Amino acid sequence: MKWLEELLLDEEIMAQLIRTIGVSIIVIGYICLFVGEASELNILQKMKELRVR
Repeated sequence: MKWLEELLLDEEIMAQLIRTIGVSIIVIGYICLFVGEASELNILQKMKELRVR
């Protein structure tokens, strides 16, 4: 656990870690949004097809 404490005390490493975590959260958020919109469009398309029949 000693090395972990040293890592936490090193501000530069912590800043890098926080930045990396932040970027990955943003990327995951965008992917979720994109997938969500794609599936919603799919559902709307299916509903239109059902209504036409």
